[in-house]
Amino acid sequence: MKRASAPILIGRGISRHAGVWAAGACPSRRILLVSEPAVWRLHGAQVRAALRRAGLKTEAYLLPRGGKAKTWAAVSGILNRLIRLGLGRDSALAALGGGAVTDAAGFAAAIYMRGIPCSACPPRCWGRPTAESAARPE
Repeated sequence: MKRASAPILIGRGISRHAGVWAAGACPSRRILLVSEPAVWRLHGAQVRAALRRAGLKTEAYLLPRGGKAKTWAAVSGILNRLIRLGLGRDSALAALGGGAVTDAAGFAAAIYMRGIPCSACPPRCWGRPTAESAARPE
């Protein structure tokens, strides 16, 4: 299996630059943002604005909080949204939230159309290395 690598970006206010990393992974310029209500209220508008400034068309999908996000119903909701939006393999998914959100979104991205790019965007810096490394095959 080919090894994949991705940069891990850490810094205050880095979400304002979300479009920089997303644009290269998304040839269609279409991205689905997956989050949960509390994180979305705090960071959603800023991340969405950064993606739009980079020329990306964004849609959002909110999962339930905590462990309820790690259910087949939640993953199925993400997949159904991807299908309804007509997103293809040239689109991407970004998970804005903690472990449950990044786990569900990463799994959905892995099984949708044999896999689409997915980026984990945890709101706390200690979550990024864990979330990013968990999404990468060894």
